[in-house]
Amino acid sequence: MDGFIDLFTELITRTRISKQCIFRKKAVELPGFFRPTKEWDILVVSNHTLIAAIEAK
Repeated sequence: MDGFIDLFTELITRTRISKQCIFRKKAVELPGFFRPTKEWDILVVSNHTLIAAIEAK
């Protein structure tokens, strides 16, 4: 699964989003609709705005 996460990260950085805006596998939880928190594989946050939340399965 790490290969997919690496691929997603590479594709995101090609859109000129800085790697500092990409959070992987470290405290990547957001409140969820069906549960209090949901863990994600990648979160992209820029200027305090959530750009993307990706879960690879």
